[in-house]
Amino acid sequence: MWIDKFEELLEGILEGLKARKNIQPLNEEIKNLRDENSKLQRELDAANSTVENLRGDVKKISAERDDLERQLKNLRNDFDVQEKNLRADFNRQLDDVNKNLDNANKTISDLQRDLDRATYTANFYRQSYSGLDKIYKLYLTLDEDTRYNLAGIFGAGDTATGFLSGAVQESHIDSLWDYIARHNDETLQKIFDFAFEMYNKGFRDAPYTRLDISQGDYYDDEFMRRTPSSPQLGKVNRVLFQGYKYSTGNVIKASIVELI
Repeated sequence: MWIDKFEELLEGILEGLKARKNIQPLNEEIKNLRDENSKLQRELDAANSTVENLRGDVKKISAERDDLERQLKNLRNDFDVQEKNLRADFNRQLDDVNKNLDNANKTISDLQRDLDRATYTANFYRQSYSGLDKIYKLYLTLDEDTRYNLAGIFGAGDTATGFLSGAVQESHIDSLWDYIARHNDETLQKIFDFAFEMYNKGFRDAPYTRLDISQGDYYDDEFMRRTPSSPQLGKVNRVLFQGYKYSTGNVIKASIVELI
């Protein structure tokens, strides 16, 4: 009887050993799974920590971004204001520069005009000096009575420049012509021709022009004045002294002619 129980006990032990042998790999697998789970939990905890850190970084960076956007907006506003002020200041300065440039151009134009006039006058006197010297010497050959009578025109006439100053005055041209018309003289006519030419050269557009009466022309009292010994009508035999007129056409002094 006890042998039977012993055999049953022995069989149970054998079955237990057999089961234990089968359970051991399972226990190892369970242990491995537990280790793997612990590892995964640690990794999950690390990932969660990283996520929290990243969230903090994102929040910080977002705040920095918002601050930079505010700074950028302020800078843009400041830039717009400064640009507007600079543009307005630049336009004012540009207007001032343009005004100064216009004034400078006007000044240059005025100076150039004065220079042109001075150059024209200098050239006029330079070119005329030889003629002045010649005609002044001719004037000095006149007798004292004649020069005295012409003192109202040429003054004392003791210098060439004083002589020229009197010769180129408009009223003196008229007076000299009248004097010559009364005292016909070839020397005086040459002096008149010189004075007339010099007066005209003082202008860009000559104010006067000489008449051009020729021998054989029919008498015309608009352009001619006959000598007392001439007939009432007839042809010009001799031109004693040519008259002159305005360049625009009106006669000032008619030519003195002798008729036949």
